[in-house]
Amino acid sequence: MITRKILKVTWTKDPQQAPFPGVYAAVDISARYQKADRFCGYLVLYQHRSGGDFEVMREEQNFIDNTTAEKMEEQQSRIALDQAWAALAVNCPNYEPDVP
Repeated sequence: MITRKILKVTWTKDPQQAPFPGVYAAVDISARYQKADRFCGYLVLYQHRSGGDFEVMREEQNFIDNTTAEKMEEQQSRIALDQAWAALAVNCPNYEPDVP
């Protein structure tokens, strides 16, 4: 891993749209890896109303590895690569571009 940023942590208790009552934490993440400059995602953690450990309720990871990015840029264009990444990154709350 080259860098990882926790972009934002959002805490909520008993949200109406949630499947169960309890405490939820959404953790928004971006990262750069040796073989993937473009990575973003989030975790949603859940703690039952009565307490106890948090469990992962949802995880999303979006990335384009560098080999795929290079091929896309060669075979299509940098604009096509940027558009593909933008389409994936829209699923990452609070994402901040950090691509070379």
